Amino acid sequence: LAVCVCVCVRARARARLSGCGRGAASRAAMSVQKRSAHSVQSVVYNRQSIARLHEEQLKLQPKKKPCACLTGCFQGLAEHLKGGLRQADGGGDASAPQPLEPLAEARPWSELSEQERGGVKVACLSAVKEDEQGWTNQDSYLACVPVSGSKADAGSGEHPGGGPWESYDAYGDPSAPAESQEAAQPVRHALFGVLDGHGRCGHDVSRLAASRIAGHLGADASLRRDASKALSKAVVKADDDVYKQLAGDVEYNGTTAVVVCMDLLHRVLHCANVGDSRAVIGRLNQDSAWQAVPLTEDIKPDMPAEKERIEMHGGVVAPARIHGEYIGPQRVWEDWGLKKPGLAMGRSIGDGCARRVGIIPEPVMSSHKLRPDDRFAIIASDGLWDALSNHDAVSLAARHIESPETAVSKLVELTRVRQEGSLEDDTTIVMLVFEP
Repeated sequence: LAVCVCVCVRARARARLSGCGRGAASRAAMSVQKRSAHSVQSVVYNRQSIARLHEEQLKLQPKKKPCACLTGCFQGLAEHLKGGLRQADGGGDASAPQPLEPLAEARPWSELSEQERGGVKVACLSAVKEDEQGWTNQDSYLACVPVSGSKADAGSGEHPGGGPWESYDAYGDPSAPAESQEAAQPVRHALFGVLDGHGRCGHDVSRLAASRIAGHLGADASLRRDASKALSKAVVKADDDVYKQLAGDVEYNGTTAVVVCMDLLHRVLHCANVGDSRAVIGRLNQDSAWQAVPLTEDIKPDMPAEKERIEMHGGVVAPARIHGEYIGPQRVWEDWGLKKPGLAMGRSIGDGCARRVGIIPEPVMSSHKLRPDDRFAIIASDGLWDALSNHDAVSLAARHIESPETAVSKLVELTRVRQEGSLEDDTTIVMLVFEP
């Protein structure tokens, strides 16, 4: 919500408008605080709008004089915002990190026995952008099993997938150590995903969001009953946690997320998509030809529903303007000055600046029942998809289906070749191979 409007009239009009003055100012500030408490800049004052609505209300009460509390409205709002917006309960600076609900840490996929893995092999690879300036890998990935319950040391930001952030991990090798079959507990759901951070602190956002999505999903008692709904709620809760923990660092930092919760028992993939990372199925048709079946669609800001929501919140959807010319993809801006935030996606986690102009964290959900000819899935950041089409990626991965770790390496190598010898963006891939 970009504009807080407090309309002040006399007592008779106040009953009609449900309140004004300092109380309304406080309520307006508190409503903004829920999504933008990290920054005083989250509230835009519009005196002209307030005055105009004030005058219109007076026309309905021509014989009455307005109360002299317009200034009080602003004073009340300023008091509530003073010091960077204080918490609704009056304690502490809301721009400072807030404690998070303890959640159980997810169980890394590498710790599962062969029986628990349900005939799924997994390989993950995250390669950092290659340039002379040096770069922090902004991407994170998930390969784990959500765990129910809570844990006091949860939320530390450690990788739920169990491996280092700029790394290669392969799971599912029959020769790998596994827990005894007797000790194995039935595993119903597994979680896989890629989060592509952006901004100076994008890596912090993607790491925290990955950990919290896994934690919230495990804590949701409805997971077995409605995995799709539970996953959607987990993503939104993770976004709230990002605001609480990272506070002011979220203003111009965020992450995409494409997360797949796999029901290992019923062989169903529940997909949550926020942004422009992507998930694709590799299907082997009867004529032995490989087909790329998209599980998600990139959420671009010029998609009709996304653009309508953004414009309703006062945002602008347009390419970047350089030397008077519009260049590149459609992006989201605060106004026609085209200065910030410049996101090339319609939804994201974090990004406080963009949140005020209609960018939302709610994921687009979809579910896919695996067919016998669905042989593998590729989940990857746009570092891969900007260089390879769905068909190119599936065709290459299919040639190495017996070794998913080789497949993800080959995908990164081809991406590098397509980009003239160096990766132009962080490139993260999670590949799942399904046994027939």
